[in-house]
Amino acid sequence: MMKKNKNSVRNKEMIMMIYADNAATTPLCQAALDTMNRLLKECYGNPSSLYGLGQSAKEELEKAREEIAALVGAKPREIYFTSGGSEADNQAILSAAVLGKRKEKRHIISTAFEHHAVLHILKKLEKEGFEVTLLDVHEDGLVRPAEVAAAIREDTCLVSIMYANNETGMIQPVEEVAITKSAPSSPSGRSVPFAGKRASCSTRMRCRQWGISP
Repeated sequence: MMKKNKNSVRNKEMIMMIYADNAATTPLCQAALDTMNRLLKECYGNPSSLYGLGQSAKEELEKAREEIAALVGAKPREIYFTSGGSEADNQAILSAAVLGKRKEKRHIISTAFEHHAVLHILKKLEKEGFEVTLLDVHEDGLVRPAEVAAAIREDTCLVSIMYANNETGMIQPVEEVAITKSAPSSPSGRSVPFAGKRASCSTRMRCRQWGISP
């Protein structure tokens, strides 16, 4: 019978995993986990129902909506819950596209470094007659607000830029972009809907203050 090598056992005990993919997904913080466990046990009713358990769930839902709205500088009625970032991206872009189409506006501005959830839906819209301008990022990984403003046309219905890149971690100057794209000096001379997406960033955004669609 072979004897265990004490050194190998000791080495295994000393191995510590270093997780370096937090841009993709992160472990839940204890506070969020505790809240989820409590609600799954106590507030599992349908929030659209009229009975007590459902109304308790609705109260918790609306409380969460108010807290998130306050965090990003939006109104509670502007907060929509989705299954994840890809669905949220699709919902925001398709909604802007539908509204733009009604006004004969079929031009969308975005960047070449966007998540595939955005790039794929933009490809789909191109097949439906929309024109998409993808701006490059520079050596510092950032898009230039002046280039965004220069790309705006009379038929632009949306400017969509990722706030924090999920691969590089670079935070885009969305506040400057939001100001520039609605400045009188921009080619259109008027505001264009702007979506600053932030699935991979914990930095606080002030949507209304920056002119970003929540």
